[in-house]
Amino acid sequence: AVESHRAFLTERGMVGRVYLCEDGINAQVSGAAEQCAEYRAYCHDQLGPGAAPEPILFKEDPCDELAFPRLRVKHRSLVPSGELLGGGASGRVASLQDRGRDVSPAEWEELLAKADGGGEEGGGGGAPIVLDVRNGYEWDVGRFDGAARPSPDTFAQSDEEAYGLPSDPEERAETPVMMYCTGGIRCEYFGARLRAAGFEKVYKLQGGVQHYGNAHAAAEEAPPRWKGSLFVFDRRNTVPLGGAS
Repeated sequence: AVESHRAFLTERGMVGRVYLCEDGINAQVSGAAEQCAEYRAYCHDQLGPGAAPEPILFKEDPCDELAFPRLRVKHRSLVPSGELLGGGASGRVASLQDRGRDVSPAEWEELLAKADGGGEEGGGGGAPIVLDVRNGYEWDVGRFDGAARPSPDTFAQSDEEAYGLPSDPEERAETPVMMYCTGGIRCEYFGARLRAAGFEKVYKLQGGVQHYGNAHAAAEEAPPRWKGSLFVFDRRNTVPLGGAS
């Protein structure tokens, strides 16, 4: 798979980072619109129905120049997760087949409103806890209302204690936890960890902040719950979100 992806992208002069492993693919590429469309079709053929259990969600942002200096395609972990899937104090090994529920940008905003108001999330429980599972410097650039600055130095160090989540089993089962990251991949891993640790109500922003921004850009509106810009891991460094100027 590594060689075929590298060859496909090289033939089209595209650049970026593509990581593949048994968990899936993390591809961040840059090229002309036609080339990106061709790569989308290629990924659907390689990883679509029959090869992947869920539809592939692509996030796209227009830019004036190539966002990466070169092309790198490797077999490696999608994120530096370390011992994240060990399950923590629960002793259960986390499974990426059980990682919480994806919520759309519209559903996400409804849950944020409940977190602000302190009301009950549907089905019982207290107000949702909002987690930013990125790095602190990413939070400094932009964040959602109600999300505290992440305390772990690296994502691989993320655990329940670092985010101040409850340790009581009954409280864990009843506490709704919302989480977001840039593109959604880090949430898949941390969501799996929380599910293994006894959190039954885990909600992940589908496609991450990038998809949330794309949804608002399509509506030509600024995201109402986002403060600041979005940190991205390419030569742009930061980008405005959605229809924000």
